[in-house]
Amino acid sequence: MALVVNHEGLVDVSLEGRRMAVREGQGVVVTGPSLARVSAADGAQSAVIDTPSVALSAAPIPHRSLLLIESRGVVHPVSAFVRALLMRGHVVPHDTVTHLESALVAMADAAITSSATEKVAASSSLDRAMSVIERRYTDAALSAQAIADHLNVSLRQLEREFTVLGRTIRQEIRRVRVLKALALLRDPATAGLSVTCIAEQVGFSNGSSLARAMAAEGLASPRLHRDVGAGSGRADSDTRHDAI
Repeated sequence: MALVVNHEGLVDVSLEGRRMAVREGQGVVVTGPSLARVSAADGAQSAVIDTPSVALSAAPIPHRSLLLIESRGVVHPVSAFVRALLMRGHVVPHDTVTHLESALVAMADAAITSSATEKVAASSSLDRAMSVIERRYTDAALSAQAIADHLNVSLRQLEREFTVLGRTIRQEIRRVRVLKALALLRDPATAGLSVTCIAEQVGFSNGSSLARAMAAEGLASPRLHRDVGAGSGRADSDTRHDAI
């Protein structure tokens, strides 16, 4: 998933035959594995922010789509942040990269969510399934079948509903749990909790399961995110960073 923000001029974004003109102060959410083509008119300035879908909200966004963000108030904070980084004129120090990545993901999430919730209507079953996941993610026994049974719908029907998100029910459960774990790892108030304890609180069996889930979502290790939350600025050169 990516967020294209247009700082100035006119930018054209295309994806699998679909095209969208993006004016100054607007943005476009690009979903799906396919690469979008971004063409800028003379003098136009834009930025493409690659964002891990796990970091985004639960707002259902169609797979392989272009979603226009028209509100300047939503796009401007992201645009201004990116332009400020580009105007530095030198490489961002390594010990601040993770902090900047986290901030950028949060800003992209806010921009995407505010538009997606207005423009994309989810099915009733999908809405209810997302609510069940949000309420019961701490339950280690939560499964796709358990959610379908709770909603009194067939598993196959519910799986079809989730295709609009471009991920399976199991992947959505994992995504929500990882999000909750990230919040705890970065919260100074829970600094005394072990990674295993945090993993168990959000529905994983142990710390290793949490680490594997985060790796599957393209995120860095639990230890690195705990360092970020503690403000230590430490980074392990052998550990992957979030894909931004």
